[in-house]
Amino acid sequence: MDATLPLDESTQGTSGCVDPPCTCPGGIWCGGACIDPQTDATFCGAVNDCEGADQGQPCAPSAACMAGVCVDSCDNCGFETGDFTGWITADLRKPYLALSVVSGEQSDPEGLLTVMPIEGEFFVVTGFDGELSGAIELGQDLTLAAEPPADLRFDYRAGWDLLTYDAMIDRTLDVWIEPAGGGSPLEVVQI
Repeated sequence: MDATLPLDESTQGTSGCVDPPCTCPGGIWCGGACIDPQTDATFCGAVNDCEGADQGQPCAPSAACMAGVCVDSCDNCGFETGDFTGWITADLRKPYLALSVVSGEQSDPEGLLTVMPIEGEFFVVTGFDGELSGAIELGQDLTLAAEPPADLRFDYRAGWDLLTYDAMIDRTLDVWIEPAGGGSPLEVVQI
C-alpha cells in the first residue's frame, strides 16, 4: 500500500511518510522529504526518483530555486569584479576614506584598523566619516526564496577610534529591508 503525503505548507520539507513507498502529489521525495523541485534550494530541478543525476542541484546561499533553476539573487555579491557592478552606492561629499572596492590587506590612513577579505579577493572599505554629514549607502535589489530558509546573511567588520577623536554624532550601521524597487523600509535592523 502506498502512503500518500500531499504537498502543501504543512508537509513540504518534512519526512511525514513512514510506510514506503511514499507518494508526494505535486512534488517528489528527495532526501527523505516531500519537496517541490521547482522551489527547493537543496534539490533544485530534481526529477524522477531524485537519485544521482536526477537529484537536481543545491543552490548557493545567495541563490533561490525558481522554476527548477538556481537563480543568483545577488549580482557581484563578493565584489569579485573588483568594482561596484550591480550595486547602488552613495558616499559622503568629502569622505575620510572614500567608499571603494579593494583587494588584499588594507589599513586606514592612521593604521588603526587592518582589514582583509573574509572570502575571495575583494571587499568594500569606507572611512565611516567625513567633513560633511550624510549617509554612506551600499545596496542592491535581491530576490530571496519564497520558502524557508529565506535568510539574508552577510559579513561585515566595523571599527572607529573614539578615544583619539570625539564623535559629534553617533555612527550607526543599519540594514534596510525595502520592497522591490525601493520605497519605505519594511524593516530597519541596526547592527
